[in-house]
Amino acid sequence: MTDVKGERHFLHALEAVLFPSRCQICGCWLDLAGERVLCKECAAGLAPWRGPRCPICGIFLPTPDPSRCGRCAVQPPSFRAHRSWASYGGALRRALHLFKYHDLDGVAPLFQAGLVQIWYESGFPPMDGIVPVPADPTRHRDFSPTLRLAELLARETGIPLWGNVLKKKRTTPPQAGLSQARRLTNLKGAFTLRGAVAGKRLLLLDDVMTTGTTLRTCGDVLTRGGSEVFALTLAQTPLARSLEPS
Repeated sequence: MTDVKGERHFLHALEAVLFPSRCQICGCWLDLAGERVLCKECAAGLAPWRGPRCPICGIFLPTPDPSRCGRCAVQPPSFRAHRSWASYGGALRRALHLFKYHDLDGVAPLFQAGLVQIWYESGFPPMDGIVPVPADPTRHRDFSPTLRLAELLARETGIPLWGNVLKKKRTTPPQAGLSQARRLTNLKGAFTLRGAVAGKRLLLLDDVMTTGTTLRTCGDVLTRGGSEVFALTLAQTPLARSLEPS
């Protein structure tokens, strides 16, 4: 009888010798068992946030606050609650950049695992659909990173994907580098509803939350359509915390 396991192990070892590859983040050779796109050290850097967060907008907080953050106390979002899986930095930042701008789909299973984890830990009620934040067509013509993440989450959770509910109807300058005030005017009227969502409970999905402006803007469009909205992101930047009123 053929030792299938042993044969598979031999083929993997032979592949590593004949076609060696490097970690897409740090550049080291991938020679340990299970290493495919990232080395184990870089993959370990993709870790969830375990500190306190605002129970409404979900920004990471330095100390626990059982009620809400200062911003939500003054200007709560239209969505019911938001959760991020991790802090945007280090290995996660570099991996997400490769995924978004270099079409490196090999890291997608790591992101899928993170989104699935935060979904089940969120305590959110059952959803009627996942709505990805639509990509700007001039910057992502053939590949929408957020749609890809939504597909992965839908596949694992069984929540239907509502990929065409929101549309970005005009091109806007990238949000990165803009002030909070400029971010608000930049996205004003940029998104439109393309389907009936009244009476539905929807999970709005984006890759990274920076100031929360995109989530708030899309959440407003969906809630005006009559839906109840919750939000999920893979990561959030330290800038989100800096928006807290002093």
